[in-house]
This record gives sequence, C-alpha cells and structure tokens, in this order.
Amino acid sequence: MNKRAVYILSLFFLLGCSLPDLVINSVQPSQFIMNSPQNITVTVENRGGPASSIVVQVFLPDTPYKKEQLITLVSGEKKELVFDMSDFWMSPVQSFLLVRVDPENKIMEANENNNEKQIPIYHTIP
Repeated sequence: MNKRAVYILSLFFLLGCSLPDLVINSVQPSQFIMNSPQNITVTVENRGGPASSIVVQVFLPDTPYKKEQLITLVSGEKKELVFDMSDFWMSPVQSFLLVRVDPENKIMEANENNNEKQIPIYHTIP
C-alpha cells in the first residue's frame, strides 16, 4: 500500500468514515442477443461511505466498444442506469459483455472484488 493510500485510510478512520463499497447489484436483461436492438439496465449500489465521480462502464473485452456513465452515490444509495446498446457491433466470436463500476480502481473501496459482472451474448442467425 502506498503512502497516499495509508494517509487516506488514516483520515477515514480518524473521522469515523467508512470507505465506499460500490457493487453492481443487477444487470437486465441477463443475456444479450446479438443483432437485436436493446437497452441494458444496470443497478449500482454503494454499501459503504459516500463516493463521487463514479464511472460505470459496459464494454466488449478486447475491442474499442464501450459506453460509460458518471454518477455519485451516497451511503446506501442505489441507482439504475440505462445503456443504449443499439450501436454496438459484435463479431461472432464475442461471448460476453462486461459491466464494471470504477473500472480503473480510482476510488479506494472497502471491497474491490465486487465491481464486475459478465453478460452472456447469444448469437442469432438472421
């Protein structure tokens, strides 16, 4: 842990604050059907202390295709975000979409291991 992280953690404890814990509660629909326009609704919750400038991202791994939204969450707050996926292009080799909150780990959290969900992609024959 670097000096900055130790300093921030010390401040949180001295002030009686808790670190944020950003969680992707749900992703709907639970599967993505290729060649079928649809939106994806992501529910994000903060189970810890307040956080701002939170990036929520839906993307295809190993491609430049991604969508992002920026939000703020107070302690205990949930938000539903809708992503329009109609302009996503997917090749037949893509097998899943990824949804991430704080994808670059810029926010120090109580739990960094609950920030991602995968959505399977089902390929349809036109």
